Amino acid sequence: MYIIFVPLCIVSTLPQVYIYSSGSRLAQRLIFGKTNYGDLRKYLSGFFDTTVGNKKETQSYIEITESLGVDKPSDILFLTDVFQEAVAAKAAGLEVMISIRPGNAPLPDDHSFKTITAFTEI
Repeated sequence: MYIIFVPLCIVSTLPQVYIYSSGSRLAQRLIFGKTNYGDLRKYLSGFFDTTVGNKKETQSYIEITESLGVDKPSDILFLTDVFQEAVAAKAAGLEVMISIRPGNAPLPDDHSFKTITAFTEI
């Protein structure tokens, strides 16, 4: 599963979109370069993989925030379908939404994350 990582950009009317995946950056570029909808890389600002750290560890999101030069982590919106990743990103100060998809593990009843089923809900 490819996780969409969306820093909200104040200087631009469009957000910058980054991918953070357990797949390598090269694999991500290949996958997004050849889709049923053509080459989607032109819509992406960059790629992160687990060389920045495990996706379930808070430090990984701190590293990403710092590498992007973002002063306020809450200016970054992180979308994921994995609860543990959401917890780690939130602990790093990011805004987080969980994407509900078929096959997702159930969420704890007492979670506090906003959930979405489509990007139009962002």
